Amino acid sequence: MQANPLLQASTLPYQLPPFDLVDNQHYREAFAAGMTAQLREIAAITAQDTAAAADGTADSGLAPHGHLFTTTPAGSWPSTMG
Repeated sequence: MQANPLLQASTLPYQLPPFDLVDNQHYREAFAAGMTAQLREIAAITAQDTAAAADGTADSGLAPHGHLFTTTPAGSWPSTMG
């Protein structure tokens, strides 16, 4: 099986994935990897000992979360994925 193009950095404009190389099984793997990465990022944020404050919230580390979800085409989830 080829490497999952949804998990690779794209060289296409706007970092679009190379859809000509994407198979249905790639979506499941990419979404699972994205969810795992996002849960790790949230766990790291919630494990911080600093007190919550309204100022600087956008800089707390939560803002840039979920990179794989922004690069995995969510609207293209095949209905056969169950």
